[in-house]
Amino acid sequence: INAEYGDDYLSMMDNQRRMRLVSGLLAITGACCLSHMAASDGMVSWSGRVQKVGGNVSFDWLGVAARVTVVNATWVSAQFQTDRVRGTRMKAYLSDQGWMLYPAVQFWVSTLSSSPQLLMTSPNPRTSTITLENLVAPQYGTGVTTVLGFNTDGVFLPTATPTRRIEFVGDSITAATNVVRPRGAPHCGDAGYQSDWSQTYEALLCHRFDADCSTVAVGGKCVMKECGGLQMPNYFLGEFYKDAPSRTYDFSQVAVHVGLRSSQVVLPTGAYESAMLTY
Repeated sequence: INAEYGDDYLSMMDNQRRMRLVSGLLAITGACCLSHMAASDGMVSWSGRVQKVGGNVSFDWLGVAARVTVVNATWVSAQFQTDRVRGTRMKAYLSDQGWMLYPAVQFWVSTLSSSPQLLMTSPNPRTSTITLENLVAPQYGTGVTTVLGFNTDGVFLPTATPTRRIEFVGDSITAATNVVRPRGAPHCGDAGYQSDWSQTYEALLCHRFDADCSTVAVGGKCVMKECGGLQMPNYFLGEFYKDAPSRTYDFSQVAVHVGLRSSQVVLPTGAYESAMLTY
């Protein structure tokens, strides 16, 4: 593993084990002060294509993000579910850390652990927002990730929903392929270990514009249906990557505003879907 993926990967895995140990200790010692919030609670601000069932939120497209606001918290954790031994990789950071938003935690979602994943562990009496992002494209076998809920020893507060919404559709450069390829890597293969949506152009734009972003991208695919086979116009239709070529995403919830703010025109329902597929 060290030869193929570098020291950064091993350091991340060591950090993940330490965070799980602390999480277990908190579960034992902090149960009296625990506050729980379901992943689908309206106080959580979700970005990207997600499916909400009961209190859970599921997704597989990269760039899906959840923002959770807490006050008087020394730790925040999240409970995940997946059917993969090596699911997706996620990054959590405090939104008030300052740019470049260095991560507090980076971890893999896996069936090997059902313990809550710690997202923040520093004493913080202020009101803070923790951002949780999916870094890896589903084409690398990450499966569907489900967030069951969030826990804290503080108090959850409503998180403001971004006023802008941006959707990116593309191939490997949009899918964050090889964004963090370590020095000395023997080849350009990614397999998800070298993906990192948070360092892509679209992620930078999303953070700069404080936008609700959706990234529908698959490496090696064309953005034109004329290429033959399953291409981005097919994947674009799905709520999940695995759904292609079925149309499972509800485009009626997408409203496109054209023009200046003072004289905007709202396109009819379905216009966005039609225009994308025609293009």
